[in-house]
Amino acid sequence: MEAILLVIFGALVTIFLVNPGSKFIDNFLNEKRESKKLFNLFLKLKKSMPDLFLEMKEDITKFPLNREFIIMRRGWIYNGQSIVYYLDDHQDLESKLKILENSKFIVDITYNNVKRYRITEEFINLLLKYA
Repeated sequence: MEAILLVIFGALVTIFLVNPGSKFIDNFLNEKRESKKLFNLFLKLKKSMPDLFLEMKEDITKFPLNREFIIMRRGWIYNGQSIVYYLDDHQDLESKLKILENSKFIVDITYNNVKRYRITEEFINLLLKYA
């Protein structure tokens, strides 16, 4: 019985690891490369907007199930419950958010006259671990 299992195991190793056309190993390696790129991008952006990253981490920690936020100026009135980032508190906030959007860390989900974004799970995980 052990000999049969060893033969099967050897065949599976050959199929998944040795075969250069193996989709399994290609997908695995691509995911690792993409994860490293995403992590390096996160670190680069963290250096250029540390205050925003820190505030986002604090908000995610306070509201662990909330994935949406809005942006507005202090003094504006908003009738709703949401995490808010103020244009007055972060220089070039809209530009920073555009960079985060282009990097696929946030998604613009605006549906009215209030700018609204959703934070991706990948970005949340990175913020909680490394911000």
